[in-house]
Amino acid sequence: GVRDVRGMRWGLVPSFAKSIDEYNSFRGGMSTFNARTESLTSSNIWRRLVDSKRCIVLFDGFFEWKTSGKTKTPMFIRNSDDYAEFTIAQKADTTDDDDNPGEPVEDWPAEALPEGVAPLLLAGLYDEWTDPETQQVVTSVTLLTMDPTTTPMAAIHDRMPVFLTEATAPQWLNPGVPFAQVVKTVTAASEKHAHSLKIYEVPTLVSNIKNDGPDLVMPKEEYNKRQFGKGLGRFFSVVPKAKKEEPKPVKKEEPKPVKKEEPSGVKGEPKKEEATAVAQEAPRPELGAVASQPGEKRPREDDSVELPVAKRPAAPVVDLD
Repeated sequence: GVRDVRGMRWGLVPSFAKSIDEYNSFRGGMSTFNARTESLTSSNIWRRLVDSKRCIVLFDGFFEWKTSGKTKTPMFIRNSDDYAEFTIAQKADTTDDDDNPGEPVEDWPAEALPEGVAPLLLAGLYDEWTDPETQQVVTSVTLLTMDPTTTPMAAIHDRMPVFLTEATAPQWLNPGVPFAQVVKTVTAASEKHAHSLKIYEVPTLVSNIKNDGPDLVMPKEEYNKRQFGKGLGRFFSVVPKAKKEEPKPVKKEEPKPVKKEEPSGVKGEPKKEEATAVAQEAPRPELGAVASQPGEKRPREDDSVELPVAKRPAAPVVDLD
């Protein structure tokens, strides 16, 4: 047959259903999200699909809640970082649909989902139901489950998906191989593959359907570190101390000998120090006052004294011509 990729409704609606709500568990209908591999051929819903309508469902990973007493811990299951099987052998040639490039993918931090991790390949069955009123065709799918007893998945849940590998995927898609023949090969390979899965605890954010984004698949320890760093952790983060530099040794310089110079002048004669103070002249008597000599009686202010006027000789005139 021709292989193609298409979007499907999860929760299979069989082609013979009278109403889509008959298989809508949220509205009281039958739950067809999963189908048990051990009982596929005993149910009319699945038996008619196991040979003709097998499919592969791609997952980055899936959540499961680990129960311990009354505590439920959310876990995330995906392929390990070093799992390198990306292709399905004997794949038909396909062309890119340039008219429908799809929505841009958000850049997720490497702590949440490292780039290049191979998706999980899960075995499924599909069917097509036609709405009798609108004639709209609804393609829906169910995931096959198996017993995980001998695998690490047993510590989380009593059922696990049927994991396909690069080798078993083309066998599962080949309608020429009967279900009775392929089922044993597929389940044995699934059991082996489950031992290589990466299983880790994630934040409880996933328990609220309103939450979405890369934080939901980030390891809990890494998520807690990030949250602490955004909140109070900023105030308690340890700032590395600056490395104390050792003081550089200072080279001690030997004092240079000072040459004592002889003072100028006569050898052996002490140098006269320059006067630093201004000599104060004796006050001169003001005009009209009389300088008194020692022992001379000074006249009172009201005594009139006639002072002799000294006549100065006239300055000589010098002719410079």
